[in-house]
Formats: sequence, C-alpha cells, structure tokens
Amino acid sequence: MSNDNIKCFISYSHKDKSICDRFKTHLDALSRLYNISQWYDGRINPGGDIDKEILKNLKDSNVIFLLITPDFIASKYCYDIELENAIKRHKEGKCIVIPVICKDIVPGDYVFNCLKFVPTDGKPIKSFRPQDRGYIDAFIGISNLFKEYFNNDNKSLSKVNNKKTKNTANKTDVKIPIIKDGNLKSISLTQNLFDKTILYINEIQQFILKLEEITNKQLQMLSTLITSPRLTNGTLMAYGKNNLESYLIQIFSYIQQYFVGIDDTCVHFRFKKNDKYIKFSNIGYPIINLSTRPIAAKGGMIECSQKTSMPVVKSYNEDLHKKAHANEQIKRDYITFTFDSISKLYDMDISMCISIINKSKNKSRELLVPLLVLRIDRFIENFLIQYISSSMQLNPKWNLKDILNTEEE
Repeated sequence: MSNDNIKCFISYSHKDKSICDRFKTHLDALSRLYNISQWYDGRINPGGDIDKEILKNLKDSNVIFLLITPDFIASKYCYDIELENAIKRHKEGKCIVIPVICKDIVPGDYVFNCLKFVPTDGKPIKSFRPQDRGYIDAFIGISNLFKEYFNNDNKSLSKVNNKKTKNTANKTDVKIPIIKDGNLKSISLTQNLFDKTILYINEIQQFILKLEEITNKQLQMLSTLITSPRLTNGTLMAYGKNNLESYLIQIFSYIQQYFVGIDDTCVHFRFKKNDKYIKFSNIGYPIINLSTRPIAAKGGMIECSQKTSMPVVKSYNEDLHKKAHANEQIKRDYITFTFDSISKLYDMDISMCISIINKSKNKSRELLVPLLVLRIDRFIENFLIQYISSSMQLNPKWNLKDILNTEEE
C-alpha cells in the first residue's frame, strides 16, 4: 500500500456488522475526495492470524474509527485490545481516533470520552430520522477533522505531528484535473465545494441500491425473452434494444431524481460510429422540439476524455453554439463521461452526457462539479458491464454492437 494513502482502521463489534457495512459505503464515497484506504477484520484471508493481522493494521493506521454501540463496549476484544492500542497511539501523536456514536449507550466514564465524537454532540446515528442523515452528519464531521489534521497532499498528519499548518478554509492546493472547453484545466477543491460534495454521499448510497435493483429486474425480464432456442436474430436484437432502452431510461430517471433534478435537465448516451456521435437514448428537457445534442468540442468529446481518462466539461460558448445550433437561444452547461472499461471490453466508444439548461450558471456548476469529483459514472459503468456480460451469458448471440447499430443515425 502506498505511503501516500490515509490508512483507516474500522473497529466494531461483529454484532454490528450491518452498521459497519453502511459505514464502509459512506467511507468509500469519502475516498473519492481523499486518498483513503480502509481496513477492517473482514479483509483477513482464510487461515490468517487474526490477532496478528489486527494489531499490525492498528499499528499502521493513520485514522482509527470506533463504531460505538453497547455491543462494542461489551466486547472484550474491541474495548480492551483494539481501543486500548488505538488510544495509546493517539496519545503518542501517531494517529487520530474518531469515536462514531452509532447507538445509545449507558452514560459512563469511558476511555474514549476525551476524544471528539461524531455525529454532532455525540447524538447516535440510530436516533436520526431518516437514519441516513446521521451518517451524513457524521461524515461532515469526519471530513472537517481530516481538513484539520491532514495536510493538503494527504500524506502526513500535520496537526498530530505538531507542524504548523496554513489556514485552508478558503484556499487549498488540491486540484482536480478536467478537460474544459477542449483544454486541460483543473478545479480547486475548496472547502465550499468539498462541503457541497459531501452532501451527495447519502444520494450515492441510495442511487447504488436503485441501480442494483433495476439491473436485476431488467436482467430477469430479459431472461424470459432471449433464451428461447427458436428466437431469430432479428427478434433477439429487437428484444435486446427495447430492454436496454428501458434499463437506460430508468438509470436516467434516478440520476435526475438523486442528483440533478428533473426540471431543465437531460441525460443521454451516445456511441461513436464512422467518426460520428449517435445518441441512442435520452430523457429530459420538457420542452418540445428542443435540441439536446451537446456542442461539439475540438477533437471530439469521446477522444478527448479517453486520452486523458477524465470527464469533459463544457459551458456555454457563443461561437461554437451558433455554429451547432444557430436558432437555439437557450444556454446550458454539461459534463460528458466516457466509459473506458466498456470500450476496452466490448470495442464500443460509449459516453454519457448530463446537461442542464443554463438559466443560472452558478446553479448548474453546483450541480455538475460534485458529480465530477465523485465520478458518478464509475458506479453506472460497473452496473452496465454487469448488465452486458449477463445478457451475453443468457444468449451468446446478444451483441452490444449489433443492438446499437440498429439505431438510426
């Protein structure tokens, strides 16, 4: 593991496994903003020395999370071994220990009482309604502690090591590379942007659950349609196309529901054929006859993003806009993600574009930039790969390229 990582250890009672699983999901989302690696005892390989592995990872960790519940306090191993070692390293300035109050506990003089709690004021996550707001509160607190203790390159514990730190509330050296208007640029991960991005953690969790649900549902429907030995190739492609379109429309709807809102937004997929970009499914823009084609960037948006492995962002450009849409007056901002893994696996250049009619530039930037930081496209691409590979297993004649080529240019 690279020394550049912030190594996080999760201490929990096995009776609280469901709480640990939910906590890890939120930590995964936070890792898109910080260079985090996480460890918990579920990572121990079969046959591994449990005590040795736990103590080794406790010793190597920069951050130790304590998932506090009555079962944690009752656990001799959690309280007397993991907590004791964690507090010792914290006092020596070798790590920070963060108690996460997950359930109500009996008031008492606990060893961890001297530490800063999350959520706010030590209110248990279980007491929040809805409960996910408790995790959001906790992770806003955790992100603030990271800002306080870790320097900008995420490599060392600046406060624990008693080094002088600069005030980074309004300024940061953390840069996020992007392609904007055809040029390589970068966005500063300011405190303001960071705070807005953190608020999407709950939405991402719900979005992933919905993706898993609709993926399984669509594959179940597809399995009843394309497994017949009497199925002709033409009918197979028609079934495949209809099912894929239904699947994508549901994905688009949830993108709008959880991230960018419904009014004045559009999400669509495109694929490249003969050096042209063909839109094969879209939802949005509740305005009749409004063109939804993005403005072309120099060199093509698909090539641009593939070469740099990053999203392409474009804001309203007067000259390019007039060339592409001479009679259209509505401004918009948009972001395009290219699915590089799908391209490598299936030899198809596919991209997803999220665009917003630009009635307010600040509003559209606030909606799009957090999605760029969190790389929402990676979650979508993983489920698309699952959908494609499962479809091919159901019927080897099912072919993504043939299905997309049935679309009209």
